[in-house]
Amino acid sequence: MRETAIRALGSEGEISAPPLAPENLGILIGQLRGHLELLIPEVEKMLGRLPKEGAARYCASACVGEARGKLQAWPAHRADGEVEYVRRLARVLRALLDHFEGNAPRDNSCPRSGAHGGLALTQPQLPEEDVARLL
Repeated sequence: MRETAIRALGSEGEISAPPLAPENLGILIGQLRGHLELLIPEVEKMLGRLPKEGAARYCASACVGEARGKLQAWPAHRADGEVEYVRRLARVLRALLDHFEGNAPRDNSCPRSGAHGGLALTQPQLPEEDVARLL
């Protein structure tokens, strides 16, 4: 799964991403969507094992929501629409994999630089008791 994301984003992130061949975009979209459909339920199961008041659970849950939103969306109807869509799917897949593999941050913050498929969590952190009520 991570290799598929790397094909879309490059090994060092989007800056190093190689140009995507237009004839391969449909295949890559199908692979990324399939990976997300398999991984989302696994991350949701993992959520049940995380502390209800924890930031890790909140962040992983936000990532799952973002991934579900990406699966409901489709590429924009413009020249670079499929490339942008592939990269959005790849970013959210990479973030879900980080949560699933235990590589996501364990402090009180979620990644804020697009690691969640473009989801920038720029709102102030909620107090733990408010997070617990939301979950």
